[in-house]
Amino acid sequence: MEQLRLRGTQKVAMISLFTALAITTDYAMLPLANIKLMDTIVFVSALVFGLEVGVSVGALTWLVYGSVNPLGAAGGSLLIILIASETVYAFLGCAARKSFSFERAEIPTRSLFWGSLGLLGAFLYDLNTIITPTMLAGVPFTVALATLLPAVPFMMAHEISDFIFFATVGPVLVSAILKVARSRAVLPKVDDRTVALPVRLSAIFAPIDIREVKEREAVVRHISPYLLLIQCSGVYKTRAFMSEYTATKLH
Repeated sequence: MEQLRLRGTQKVAMISLFTALAITTDYAMLPLANIKLMDTIVFVSALVFGLEVGVSVGALTWLVYGSVNPLGAAGGSLLIILIASETVYAFLGCAARKSFSFERAEIPTRSLFWGSLGLLGAFLYDLNTIITPTMLAGVPFTVALATLLPAVPFMMAHEISDFIFFATVGPVLVSAILKVARSRAVLPKVDDRTVALPVRLSAIFAPIDIREVKEREAVVRHISPYLLLIQCSGVYKTRAFMSEYTATKLH
């Protein structure tokens, strides 16, 4: 799966959108101890839009949620640890994008893989947020490690919920984002598995030099009925024919 590239203002808007979504779900799920959708949102934002977006969403979310929290505000050093720990999910999102093709991977395999990444991220997050603050207070490592025992129920809730959310909510979010991105594109996106054309649309339109958006839309309107006819009838046209047809329409 390729990363969706964003321009400056688009990137700011997307970071703001995902941050607002993460903060809203955090406050809505406040009664559920250690069960949050924020980790999944950070993971998805990095998977689709890149590491910079994912890290920014995680940092801004904790900056707000950690500072204005009914359960108590996080101090300076603790807030830094929380933000740094949340970036794990952004790195895991980038790893997931490079490891699996979202559209070509089998759904059970993808869900299991993403769920496992969520479980791993939650485990690393819990280790860092529990042991590091204790050690910063001057407690020896062995004693700090022992503090994990009382936190085991909360860690289990975090890890199991992240596994479930990453495996179920994550794919739904990614599908919705890709659907919106394609609906805003000038040229239609075609899945090679469902449209049996020997020549991809990108190859068909490659020889056409279209400088204006209106001209490109006109070409699509002329060609799309023929593509539909080709798909339904099973009669395949060559690239040379399509190039000649589009050139004729343009001139």
